[in-house]
Amino acid sequence: MKLSIIVPVYNAGMYISNCLDSLLDQGLSKDEYEIIVVNDGSTDNSLSVISRYKKRFSCIKVVSQENAGQSVARNTGIESASGDYLCFVDADDFLIRKRLSRITEIAFLQNLDIVTYGMLSATEKSVKEKLEHVSDDFGQSNLLNGIDYIAKYNCNNGPWYYLVKRSFLQKIKLQFIPGRKCEDGIFTMQLFLASERMMHINVSVYCYLIRENSTVTSKNMEHLRIMIDDFQFAIKKLTEVIDEYKGRMSPGCFTRCMCRRDSYVFFLLVRIMKFGMDIRSIRWIICSLKEQKAYPFNIDYDYGRRDLKILYRLFNIPILYYLICLSYRIIK
Repeated sequence: MKLSIIVPVYNAGMYISNCLDSLLDQGLSKDEYEIIVVNDGSTDNSLSVISRYKKRFSCIKVVSQENAGQSVARNTGIESASGDYLCFVDADDFLIRKRLSRITEIAFLQNLDIVTYGMLSATEKSVKEKLEHVSDDFGQSNLLNGIDYIAKYNCNNGPWYYLVKRSFLQKIKLQFIPGRKCEDGIFTMQLFLASERMMHINVSVYCYLIRENSTVTSKNMEHLRIMIDDFQFAIKKLTEVIDEYKGRMSPGCFTRCMCRRDSYVFFLLVRIMKFGMDIRSIRWIICSLKEQKAYPFNIDYDYGRRDLKILYRLFNIPILYYLICLSYRIIK
């Protein structure tokens, strides 16, 4: 079997049909791929929707587990997979039709560890218009190792924009870190740095839908508290990964990886500001970041927006950052 598509599902009954419909329309014959849906303890109608699809389509495999989080669900999918290549799709997103057959063909022809492709980001209101302007040109990059790839194309966080060879993943013994919400970037950076054969296909395949109250956009205080803890964990792990590979990295790869790590620092500080944390706790976190040489931080290389640049420069001056946090608390 050529491809296993892994779909973690938790209370996605409203969206999973659109996701599965897109996966079933990828130009692959039924014996070429499987869709592994991992039901992560859903309490809505997700399982009943998935079960209806399973009865109709033999390529769909359903694995149910008690709720353990997306990272564990992805690991369950990996363990259940039999395809030569794996890809990951979130249940509330979808793939642009008839893309994976060509992407998979290229991966096989080039014997790639990883093949990456484009991602379309849209709101529910804008997605239809954006899809009308998507190109069908499958432009290919040169064959690269992971270090050269990162230097040229960067290393985004999500595992949604690539296929990865299952035997390569098994060889490097890499899994998603259980119980963490910021594990994507750690997994992807480690994966790319270990690769010897990568290629980028310049065509949009994945459609990432921005929804209110999603994991990324939620403003719930408890959620913010958890994210603050997870961002600190991710910064520490990314620092360790960069230190491990530093001697083998090109200057361009090192700069890109440091910028990726520092983006976590920036968004950690944004969430601390929104959470309304007391100044003593903020000082402790900044001291911890300094010990990891993660503060002051620098996101100039890949984050060119003027408003972000102004904000991150203010955040890099502790006394100004404290005042911003106090001001935000008063205004809120």
